[in-house]
Amino acid sequence: MSARSSCAPTARTPTSPPRPAWSTWPPPPPPTSLTTVRTFTEGHGAGGSAVLSPDGSTLYGIGGSDSDYIVDTATDTVTSGFHFAPGHGSLRAPVISPDGRRLYVVSQSSGIMGPGTPFPPGPYYSSVILSYDTEAGALVPAEAAYPPSVGLTATLSLGPDGHTLYLAGDISPTVGVRAGLDIITR
Repeated sequence: MSARSSCAPTARTPTSPPRPAWSTWPPPPPPTSLTTVRTFTEGHGAGGSAVLSPDGSTLYGIGGSDSDYIVDTATDTVTSGFHFAPGHGSLRAPVISPDGRRLYVVSQSSGIMGPGTPFPPGPYYSSVILSYDTEAGALVPAEAAYPPSVGLTATLSLGPDGHTLYLAGDISPTVGVRAGLDIITR
């Protein structure tokens, strides 16, 4: 009996499983029921989060240094080219008060601890929660909060009372990376 070999591809049989969708390249086009009204790509930075005002009329976006933005959602008019917190580091985790009068953002900064400091050498992160008056369009320095333990911020949440802030993230790696939560009442 002789063996036959063939390098030709075999045909799919009705019992062959279908190929998974992820194995198709290029991917299929997005659904046509969605429409992109405008793409905003101005500025630079490592930011990229936004929060909608409680009444839905305004979108506040964090885009990086000098590329934060405010969108009037009725007209899709974008005000950009500014920074909510001049002189502060990377902004992240925006939340807005239930009445829409305050926007809270976390200013993140980092550095390296060297010999001779009270901390072990290595990276160090710190956070400050800033308060932005949405009606006046300005920071409210007297309302800044300095979390006691969380250095590397993951999220910021505001309680339903509009006065309690919950900051979650990592405690500075100089004391060993571990999860932390600071609860701050104003």
